[in-house]
Amino acid sequence: MRITTWNVRGLSTPDKRCLVKRSLIKLGSDMVLLQETKLCGDKVLEFIKYCFKWEGLFQDARGTSGGLGILWNSEVFEVDPIASNEFWMACNIKCKVGGIGFPLVNIYGPVTIDEKLRVWLEIYDQLQVLEKHKVIMAGDFNTILDIDDKDGGLRKSTKVMEDFREFISKCQVMDVIPQNGKFTWTNRRFNFSKNFERFDRFFVGEWWVNGSFSIDTNIIPQVGLKHLPVMLSINHESPKNRFYFKFQSMWWRDPSFTELLRIWWLESNTFLGSPSFWFVKRL
Repeated sequence: MRITTWNVRGLSTPDKRCLVKRSLIKLGSDMVLLQETKLCGDKVLEFIKYCFKWEGLFQDARGTSGGLGILWNSEVFEVDPIASNEFWMACNIKCKVGGIGFPLVNIYGPVTIDEKLRVWLEIYDQLQVLEKHKVIMAGDFNTILDIDDKDGGLRKSTKVMEDFREFISKCQVMDVIPQNGKFTWTNRRFNFSKNFERFDRFFVGEWWVNGSFSIDTNIIPQVGLKHLPVMLSINHESPKNRFYFKFQSMWWRDPSFTELLRIWWLESNTFLGSPSFWFVKRL
């Protein structure tokens, strides 16, 4: 199963629609979450028809800004919309092969601090009536989790990052780190004005982490764009290929083991997610 998130910064021109369509074919993604489509009304219907056998749900843009979309291969998924507004879309997804079901939220994070807090609260409240342990949240969050998610440009507000981390922790989801590269957005400037940030990402509930799945994300290179697509790949793991943690009683014979265990436990307290997820990752 492959799901891609992409801030396309507008789909109103034929050239951009052609670029997105070619990319969909090349990526082989089963679902694409779009942000900043800048489409509304009849333009949305035109774009869906343009996307061959794919189906879609869209949230209209506000004038010439914003706009969300979810496109999926109808041979792979069934999608049941739940709720949406200008900043997020929530759906229940069911895989036609295997029957796996899960909630999905496509997010385009607002710019102002007050709006961010309001949107984080809205999404958190929505998750309370869903199977949040199975949730997949993705999109352009317009926010970074940590100062290391940024290179260049002005300093980010510590308060904004703390609010975002608190939201992610309350939702009990895990940040899926890309296997290739780190930054998903650039201002496309050079020298001292250059700026790179990780705005676009995937979060998954603990069910995906503790279950029999292998999960990874990859940043997809694109020439001349500010935002890069990020693809989430989820595959079933064969039980024989999984490695389980086994405690060896002989470790207690080492007099320094207890103290070392305490140090390792404290040093590894850097995970986002539920307490059960922290426990698994520390092991």
